[in-house]
Amino acid sequence: MEKRSFIEQCHEVINSTIGIVSPKIELQRRLLRQAQKVALRGSYEGGRNDRNRKPWFPRGGSADEDLLDDLPLLRERSRDLIRNDPVAAGIIETMVSNIVGHGHYPQSDLDGKKLGLSEQRVEEIGATLEEGWEAWSMWADTANRMTFWEMQQMVIRQIASNGDLFALREAVTDEPWRPFNYALNLVEGDRIDTPSDKRSQRNIRRGVEIGTRGQPLAYWVCRTHPGDVTYTYRTPEAKEYVRYPVMSEYGQRNATQLYFLKRPGQTRGEPMLSPVLNKFKDMGEFGDATLMAAKLAACFGIVIETTSAGNPYNAAAGASDEAENGQRLESIYPAMIERLKAGEKMTQVNPSHPGPQFESYYEQNMRMIGSGVNMPYELVFKDFSKSNFSSSRAAILEVRKYFKCFHIWLCEKFCQPVYETVVEEMFLRNQIDVPDFYENKKYYTKTRWLSPGWAYIEPEKEIEAAISAIDNNLSTASQEIAARGGEWTGVFKQRALERKTSKNLGLPETPGMSKTATVTGPIQKNPPAQQGQEDGQAAQGDQE
Repeated sequence: MEKRSFIEQCHEVINSTIGIVSPKIELQRRLLRQAQKVALRGSYEGGRNDRNRKPWFPRGGSADEDLLDDLPLLRERSRDLIRNDPVAAGIIETMVSNIVGHGHYPQSDLDGKKLGLSEQRVEEIGATLEEGWEAWSMWADTANRMTFWEMQQMVIRQIASNGDLFALREAVTDEPWRPFNYALNLVEGDRIDTPSDKRSQRNIRRGVEIGTRGQPLAYWVCRTHPGDVTYTYRTPEAKEYVRYPVMSEYGQRNATQLYFLKRPGQTRGEPMLSPVLNKFKDMGEFGDATLMAAKLAACFGIVIETTSAGNPYNAAAGASDEAENGQRLESIYPAMIERLKAGEKMTQVNPSHPGPQFESYYEQNMRMIGSGVNMPYELVFKDFSKSNFSSSRAAILEVRKYFKCFHIWLCEKFCQPVYETVVEEMFLRNQIDVPDFYENKKYYTKTRWLSPGWAYIEPEKEIEAAISAIDNNLSTASQEIAARGGEWTGVFKQRALERKTSKNLGLPETPGMSKTATVTGPIQKNPPAQQGQEDGQAAQGDQE
């Protein structure tokens, strides 16, 4: 230990008593504080808690803890934005047109070997199932308002604006002319909530009753919409809830919640516009302020000052108004001509409209909004003028991956369970003669869902690439036709009918597919001298 004189020790005690610390002790304290900071701080800069990050204290709750309290307000703000903001409305409609389009429809995919059926029998059953589905899809809605295609559109709109949608299975028995009793009742997320007398039960979260594993057991559905104040607010059904079990005692699905889970244990869905709500609001207010500045700048035309004190207004004055009590009425309007009283002067406001940075600032924020909803700027703003062909093509191909994920999700979560229920009712109605239906239900309800295709970006190159892929066993005709939203058997049958009709009418036959090169080389186009010969060979091959 360092030896100190008696006088030094006295000085240290006195300085400590009166609040004076020796430089040596002060240095030691500083080193100790710095060591504590280093010891307590991890390797992540984002985990620091210095003066620049003190206001940043996010909640560390569960998925439901972070979402459920804010969900009603998020839904209301999201719907308000979609109703009133043209860009937000355009985003939703872009999603609907690219994800649903003309609708997803099934193509029966029975496995004859596993079912012990002949090829002819498989085709007969498949055709019957598809015909039954087409008949049911026209009366899919319990309210007789939507076809199943329109229901698919409703699912995407509701998930985007509200976060989730509930499809309830119901039997319509009071309309005997219906081809099927089974129908769907789509319920908006606002109607799914916890009844007031059940809020002490922790396993009911915003109307979703969950089990010990977190699985949904039932949904509590209000008989009327809580926002239907004018028509049903004072009725007895306004606050009456019905418990819908998710599964029946026979294993049939009574109700389905359609939403995207972003975190494990998430009970309700989050509106898609939630991350960009504030950005949309800021941009709306910024645009309103800029428009108001432009209006103010356009209002001031001519201001005439009067020097005569005899008459408060010039005799020709006609633009100034007074109320009955003599108070001057203040108003401005475009291209106004204002005459002032004697001695009055007017200071003109000259707002800048819009500033030189308006366009770049607005565009940058729109790009950020597009990133928040996983869409490129070109699709968010419907503006391709700032992009060349290559960048626009890259953006479209990238967003198609996102839409393709929606295709798969919509078919697996919504369309396929509905199809299985329709096929089951067809069996119960003896429309299909398959005694072993319940033993092999998963095989009888196996299907391929045909999604709407997209238009060609570069038709010539893409068609040549598709032909080359088929010729070199990298793809099939069914895959290429399905990518365009078609169904290959229908295309082939129609093509055969057209050729047969053309032959019967004596019309010249259209050439078939041209020969393409092998995988090792690029597609070689025929020289002009050989084009007619190759076309003739292709047409002959088509006839055969």
